[in-house]
Amino acid sequence: MFKFLRKKVKKEDLILKEIDRQTEELKAISDSMCKSRESLEADIQKAESLLLNMGYSQKDLDKLKTKPRLKLISESKKTES
Repeated sequence: MFKFLRKKVKKEDLILKEIDRQTEELKAISDSMCKSRESLEADIQKAESLLLNMGYSQKDLDKLKTKPRLKLISESKKTES
């Protein structure tokens, strides 16, 4: 009769708890990937400046950047055949 006076016990929703846990994991992964990307970009900048100091021109660096892409394209065409 006086059910409304009873203290209601809140039950934790297991699905929401799991979603929150997974969200936190994804945030941590995203943060670590962002830091990794930033350090990789810094390393690339250092390597480019060293190559420029060694006497390579900007055209040479541009060729080095596009060469791996061309290899990937030619290899993908070979596998499609």
